[in-house]
Amino acid sequence: MIKYPGKTGTSGWITISSKKFLFSAAWLFLLISGIVSSASFDESQYGFFQDLFKTHMNFFLSNASITKFGLPLTALKVGDRARYAYSNPTEWGYALQSFIAGAERNVISDAQAAAKLNISLQTIRSLQVNSSQNYQGLFYPYYTVADSQGNDIPPRHDSVADIPSIDNGLFFMSLIVVEGWANKTGKSGVANLSRTIRDSMKFGMFLFNQSGKTYAAHVINADTGQRGASRWDLYSDEGGLMSLIEYFSGSADKDTFQSLINSQNRNSASWNGHTVKEAAWFNAMFPWVVRSLAGYKVIGTPYSLSSFKKTVDAHFDYGVFLGVDYPAFSDAMTQVNGVGRFTPPNLDSQVPTDKPAFIVPHALFVPLAILPDLTNGTLANITSKIMLLKDDRAGYYHAGGANPYGFEVVASPKINNTNFTGSSDGRNIFETLSQSYVTLSLFIALQKNNGSEDFTDLALRVPLYAVQVNETTEFLYPENPCPDNDSDGYSRKGTLCGILDCDDSNAGINPGADELCSNGIDDDCDKRIDANDAYCMSGCIVPFENLTIKKNSTLCAGTYYAKNMGFKKDGLSLDCRWANIQYPGYFHVEGKNFITLKNCRFSGSGKKITLVNSSGNSLVNLECSGANGCIILRSGSNDNRIINSSLGGGFDTGVLIEDSDRNFIFNSQIREFAYRNGIYLSNAKNTTIEANNISSNGGASNPWSYAGGIAAYYSNGTLIRNNRVMDNYRYAVYAPTWGGLMIVNNTIVGNGRNGFDAVYINVGENYKITGNNISFNNKSGIYFSNAKGINTISRNAFQGNGRYGIDYRGSPDLDAGNNWWGTSNCSMIDNAIYDFADSKAVGNVFFMPFLDKPFPEGSPEYCDYANLSLRDGWNFVSPPLEPHNKSFASIFAEKDIRIFLFAQGRWQFFLNGSENSIDKMSPMSGFWVKSKENQAVALKGRAFKPFNLTVRNEAIIAAYPLPTPQNVSNLFQNNSIKSVFTFRDDVWRSYIPERAGALNSLKVIYPGDAMFVRGKKVVTLVYNGSSFSTS
Repeated sequence: MIKYPGKTGTSGWITISSKKFLFSAAWLFLLISGIVSSASFDESQYGFFQDLFKTHMNFFLSNASITKFGLPLTALKVGDRARYAYSNPTEWGYALQSFIAGAERNVISDAQAAAKLNISLQTIRSLQVNSSQNYQGLFYPYYTVADSQGNDIPPRHDSVADIPSIDNGLFFMSLIVVEGWANKTGKSGVANLSRTIRDSMKFGMFLFNQSGKTYAAHVINADTGQRGASRWDLYSDEGGLMSLIEYFSGSADKDTFQSLINSQNRNSASWNGHTVKEAAWFNAMFPWVVRSLAGYKVIGTPYSLSSFKKTVDAHFDYGVFLGVDYPAFSDAMTQVNGVGRFTPPNLDSQVPTDKPAFIVPHALFVPLAILPDLTNGTLANITSKIMLLKDDRAGYYHAGGANPYGFEVVASPKINNTNFTGSSDGRNIFETLSQSYVTLSLFIALQKNNGSEDFTDLALRVPLYAVQVNETTEFLYPENPCPDNDSDGYSRKGTLCGILDCDDSNAGINPGADELCSNGIDDDCDKRIDANDAYCMSGCIVPFENLTIKKNSTLCAGTYYAKNMGFKKDGLSLDCRWANIQYPGYFHVEGKNFITLKNCRFSGSGKKITLVNSSGNSLVNLECSGANGCIILRSGSNDNRIINSSLGGGFDTGVLIEDSDRNFIFNSQIREFAYRNGIYLSNAKNTTIEANNISSNGGASNPWSYAGGIAAYYSNGTLIRNNRVMDNYRYAVYAPTWGGLMIVNNTIVGNGRNGFDAVYINVGENYKITGNNISFNNKSGIYFSNAKGINTISRNAFQGNGRYGIDYRGSPDLDAGNNWWGTSNCSMIDNAIYDFADSKAVGNVFFMPFLDKPFPEGSPEYCDYANLSLRDGWNFVSPPLEPHNKSFASIFAEKDIRIFLFAQGRWQFFLNGSENSIDKMSPMSGFWVKSKENQAVALKGRAFKPFNLTVRNEAIIAAYPLPTPQNVSNLFQNNSIKSVFTFRDDVWRSYIPERAGALNSLKVIYPGDAMFVRGKKVVTLVYNGSSFSTS
């Protein structure tokens, strides 16, 4: 295990305009005039990484890895929980940030995250007020959190007495993120407790002066009070971070902070054409991203573009040089037994010849946190490597089962039939640091991809901290592009820094302030004063750029080009009164709830209404034409309603909903969006799409691959009900989702004009497709790919589709009974279905009973018929097919018979016209019939589906539910059967496998026979089409 230095890294020197600046993840700010944005997730990548994020979140939501006192184990070794039953302050911070990441990505609720944070923070605070468990408010490096049996215990520090500055510092930075999130979500208890712990952490004990320069020590011994000899100028990456923490914690004033910065100096490393602005450049893969540093903008800066991005490229090249199949990533800091380390190229450009024995999988994820600065090629390369590692045949990745925590701690970088090895301490080890790197890097990447808040943004919600970020940036970079002299969150320079602060000397005057209607001052910086300000107007409002609606209002009639209009607070209403918002005009609403926007007309290109993290809003009676996107809901915009609107004639998408739940689209016209879909969902759970007309979408000459009416990507619980989805050029419904899709009572007609299936379903389970008219589409009505689970396909009308009614490519069998197929001809129905009969690689589709007319008038019909032959006297029989009507009274109507059967634990009888104790047969069980004549009983139904037979070590009465005779020795080809008896033609016949064949009187079992079967033990036999085999 590596103890110290701690768990961070990144810094170097850069030269800009002939000025030399020390840069580090801790203090680099936006230094260029624009943001470089190259890579972003496509839909498949987004779903893939969102799924990985949720899987790795399981680790931080598990009682196995997080104790009941809220602290994580350093690592969880499955089967030996006591193996790594200690915990480090850095890991505490990462666990806290993971709870927040889970809430921000809607894996858990804010309330659940706050509850977990409270437990952890209360435990940590209890250590801080116990003088034996801390050193002057700071924490020891290791706390035991479970006993030798692996049971949770209150944390107690072990014998290691070196108090680490950086581990405490990283935890300090995590507390800032916690406090910022708590401020955002209104969790004042969490905010106060986090601030109390942070205020008690002072780092001045590490500072000392030597030869006129100020340095910070790595450690201080709690037993002796002596500082360690190592100091942070030798590790300027972490030294830069520690300098900031000294200042943020109040342990260093500005002069001391500047002295610390000036004492640090490292050169750049170069290798194979890459100049990496980082001394230990391999460690640059693990910087500010998950090191709890927040508040400093990094994307698009020289730090990211010249150091981080170059480091990614160098690692790929280094992997090629070493001849390994994976980039030779390593952070050199993995704790479990210290494995996963190797020596990278050093400052003298000397390349080691030894190949690494291990890689750390989480290193592959860290580059994703600078997603906008990557190229799409680099992103695709990283994605492919992660996908291969995830598909490891050795079970190195765990998405289900008892330990669904994702990747184990380390793996071999050399691929051998996609098998990977575990750590030197064996398999099934899940380490908190590696889990943190994966989870937090993915969180940042997914948030950046969506334009949502990440840890950097959350930290700036701590007011004093935001001011300190500005102060340190102004010292490190005198040309700070975003000064904020009055600390109101707005800069006087505007542009990249946001909306311009028109008075940076008065915190009460800024773009977020309310206009005071009679003071002669432009309080809200909209260039309108008093009565001329929209807030002060008593009549309708004439829209203008950056208009902020501050009270319930109406717009004046006319055509306007006002951009970036929004709302000041929750609960407001704006009636446009059919004013026309022409391009480039639009509304952007962020963090506002219960807004009503109605009677608005939008025209021209661009996006028209965007809601970000805004819930409970109503968009009513809207018209939108010619737009790239009419309505966009993103990043936790939940429970919104889009009602009675007409959206059409646009390019991209009518309604786009992403990372948002329980939204409702009702009674709207959504038509003629050429490139993509009328409605596009991505990770949007429990969306209801009801009573809409969704038509003629996806008609561009070269549209998106899955264009058409509705696309539901990874959007569980989508309900599509009572809609008319017609004449879309590609798909009517495209649903690569995980399950719970409901398509109910829709008209799905005339779709797939360009040769596509009407409804395309991939991946998921538990679908309900019922009551729909899915007819006269160009190709197949429904195409199933990789479908699984229990799906309901019933009461639909399939007729006139160009290829199949159902094209089924799933593996389990599919019940598609009780549908109307436009005919009662069984051969024609069978030809309208692609299933096992067409390809042995897919499952069966069982279409019986089918309806003889469309629902609800239709009655169930069957294709299969059989006779049950009865002799005068006693007969031991079972039905050779599954009867449509299982009633004895119906099957044996007007026949003089007596029936006895063993059911519900006792013998029961049916006497046909007199006293009966039972009326319905159990198709898989035999029964006795007493007939007074030789007769044939006609049965109508369907052949039995593949079935199981459970035998016991006592005789059971079983059916022989097959339409053809079978040789009994071939039928029972295992050693689980003790005996089989039948009764036919008044003769008992027996088969005992252990008896000589000549002595067995039972040779063949015929359709209609019943059997007494006795097993050697309780066992389930599976019928495979020709014989029974043991399951």
